[in-house]
Amino acid sequence: MSISVKLNKNGIKVWQQPAFTLDGVNYVPAMTETFVEDVPAAGIGVVSGYVMFPLGKSTISQTEQNSAVMSQAVKAMEKVLANKEAKITNMFIYVSNSPEGAERLNKSLANNRFRSAKTFFEKDLKLVNTPMAKNPKFVVQQTVTENWNGLYMLLGDSNIKNKDQIIKDLKSAPNATARNKVIDSYIAKIPELKEVILPVLRRADFFVFYTVPTTVQEDVQLTYFVPQLTEKTPAVTAQTNWQLLNDLAVMAINNKEYSKAQKILEAAVALKQDATVNNNLGVIHAQMGHKREAAQYFDKAKIRKEARYNMGLILMQNGEYAKAIPYLKDKPNINLAYAQLMNNDNRAALETFRKIKMQNAMDYYMQAVAAARIKDTKEMAVSLQKAIQMQPDLKNWAATDISFYPYKGDPVYMQIVK
Repeated sequence: MSISVKLNKNGIKVWQQPAFTLDGVNYVPAMTETFVEDVPAAGIGVVSGYVMFPLGKSTISQTEQNSAVMSQAVKAMEKVLANKEAKITNMFIYVSNSPEGAERLNKSLANNRFRSAKTFFEKDLKLVNTPMAKNPKFVVQQTVTENWNGLYMLLGDSNIKNKDQIIKDLKSAPNATARNKVIDSYIAKIPELKEVILPVLRRADFFVFYTVPTTVQEDVQLTYFVPQLTEKTPAVTAQTNWQLLNDLAVMAINNKEYSKAQKILEAAVALKQDATVNNNLGVIHAQMGHKREAAQYFDKAKIRKEARYNMGLILMQNGEYAKAIPYLKDKPNINLAYAQLMNNDNRAALETFRKIKMQNAMDYYMQAVAAARIKDTKEMAVSLQKAIQMQPDLKNWAATDISFYPYKGDPVYMQIVK
């Protein structure tokens, strides 16, 4: 940014009110805290992968053990384990059976698959002897013995010509026995159903969540590896767990993959209308420039402090500073100080500036303005000096800023801007 002194036609400098702007507004997504508790969303990473099972069996083939997905997951996990700042919190394991005869009849199949998957994942990812793996609460388990919802989703995304009729017939079956007969009859007639769709439902997925302290987040690249969300085959894994969908969407938001995050959250909100999910949908719309839609979602989620803060950011960006201030007080930072300053709440702004972590020259400059407006000469001089040291061309701005006009004869001020 290049700043120069403005002069009138007679060569005399013009005192004016600069247009303060912030470098960027960071909306705050929210985790469900199902898998990670009391940690800012920006400090959470995830590594995931999966294996498929043969029909009616719980063994993991050598091919699945050595798959490209598992090889990449192992490499991603090695990076996390090598990071001394990272703390692995837990592992979510999801196990699914397809809803066909051989799978339905084996009542212990899902639990056997879970045990087999847990043993393999912990060994392959080198988690067996780690302290967290010894904690009985480390692994969060979910099993789906007959994954009908996953089947409906896969059918809906398939190219099978009469897929809508198949779904209708299955959902309208009067009882479980009738529904089983319907699916078995279609399996006999449609090879793609038997050979492509149903095998995808015989699976075990893992998601390892970990955290990094806020003090080192800016220096650490968080690992975000979720193949289930990038492949052509949809993530049937999470379709019965809105918390997992939400938290994976937060990872996508942090990775600036807003379209992907929106699709995940729309699946989550279909499962449960929750304030956390609505807040995150608001974050996505705000990042995409849809302020009206964002505000509607934040209003739905206002029981969450993140949503109230995000609503404050929307109001602030709309120039409604007085309305924004109460919302921004949930998370005191430069945005609150900025809103207070723009609302001419100079004493409150100065108090906020004193409490927050200053990030750049403009932060100190605005602190100097707040101090000048309440005639705190000492704090004005110290803050302005810091601002100009960090960004020398702010001297030209300060030389004609109307907030400093009362100091035009003050030797300390004149020394700073000369």
